[in-house]
Amino acid sequence: MICETCQSVYFEKAWHHSLDEDAKHLTDEKIEKAEIKFKTCPACQMKKDKAFEGELIIKMSGANPTIRQNVMSLLKNSDIQAMEKDPMDRILWTEIKGNDTHVYTSENQLAVRMGKKLESAFKGSTLAINHSKEEDLIRATWEY
Repeated sequence: MICETCQSVYFEKAWHHSLDEDAKHLTDEKIEKAEIKFKTCPACQMKKDKAFEGELIIKMSGANPTIRQNVMSLLKNSDIQAMEKDPMDRILWTEIKGNDTHVYTSENQLAVRMGKKLESAFKGSTLAINHSKEEDLIRATWEY
């Protein structure tokens, strides 16, 4: 299957970035027997449905624009690293609500990793992690 949105490819029971890099080990026989179907991958479906597993809430009251830009760059780099490891791990969308930025992720641990990176990079900041008892959902709140 190929995701009609992000072009990730599903084969051998996992989603991959593309057939070019990940399918070098496939034999011609396997490729000839393959039927290609187009379907939305789980991460793109989550984005479409506004569903998420992780939420990182960034509170930066009084932070200057340079710090805000550095925070967003760190988040973008974390997103790229996560997607390089697994195309299903990604930032789905972000929302600005007042002074806070909410980052929604397809994987609950991605929100935690990003929060820990922010806490490590910006001394004097705090990180609180809340696990939901009802769902497989984590909310991390980072304050600077």
